[in-house]
Amino acid sequence: MDAAQALLEHARASHPHDAHVLTCLGAVLCDRALYREAEAVLRAALAQGSLDRHTTFNLAVAVFNTGTRRQALALFGAAAKMPPSALTWAAYFDPHGT
Repeated sequence: MDAAQALLEHARASHPHDAHVLTCLGAVLCDRALYREAEAVLRAALAQGSLDRHTTFNLAVAVFNTGTRRQALALFGAAAKMPPSALTWAAYFDPHGT
């Protein structure tokens, strides 16, 4: 995960407005349990116009883990209605994990 995060941080430095890069970075940050940082990155992807299911799903994971469950459930519902991009990643989500 360290290598993936480093690669994506480098890509973000070169392309700070690329929603695909931001979505993938957000997924890695979620997988590393860096939920507040992931939320900020994923909100930036949405601000860049991302309509990718992975962006919204990953944001739901981040929000779920920062304590705003009602908002997270709404985001999960919205993500379910969106198409995923083949260029981005979904965060692994285990509600029973720590």
